[in-house]
Amino acid sequence: EGQEEEGHVDYSNFSKMQLAEVLKGLANETNFGRVDRILREVRPLYNEIRNKEKAAALERFIADGGVEDDFNYKGDEVDHEFDASVKLLRGKKNKHFKEQEEQKNENLARKNALLEKFRSLADGEDTENSFAEFKLLQKEWKSIGPVPNVHFRTLWANYTALLDLYYDQRSIYFELKELDRKRTWNTSGSYVK
Repeated sequence: EGQEEEGHVDYSNFSKMQLAEVLKGLANETNFGRVDRILREVRPLYNEIRNKEKAAALERFIADGGVEDDFNYKGDEVDHEFDASVKLLRGKKNKHFKEQEEQKNENLARKNALLEKFRSLADGEDTENSFAEFKLLQKEWKSIGPVPNVHFRTLWANYTALLDLYYDQRSIYFELKELDRKRTWNTSGSYVK
């Protein structure tokens, strides 16, 4: 936060052309928080200048004998560039968030598929590899990115419930295995066949 403050620019004395250049310069910006912040500052300043120019043009139009109802202000080339930049930045931002949502939905599908595998492991018989497989599934689960907020709680509840179920089902197995292991070692610590 502090870093952004240091790089903060006061746009209040910028000309219309300079403000339009600021937005043009954001064309490849991927930090949409920064884009939003600059847009919020620059647009009102730009519109203030544009409105003054429009008012002055209307005055000239009326002074030249025109009627206000006939006045049609199109703005200049800079206005068109500025509006095009705003449109471009908004479009990129919307596309970015749409892609993020699509990624979250994909993550949700992947996590739901993993839940099925967890369920199979929890319900299944213990094999040599089942614990290793279980650990791999956990690792994969953690590597998958965020899911849509609306599904997060349910997904997390299902995941933790299946982990608990897995460990509950295995606790007896592990206790027996531990007991078996202890029987195989004699008191001197050497292995007995």
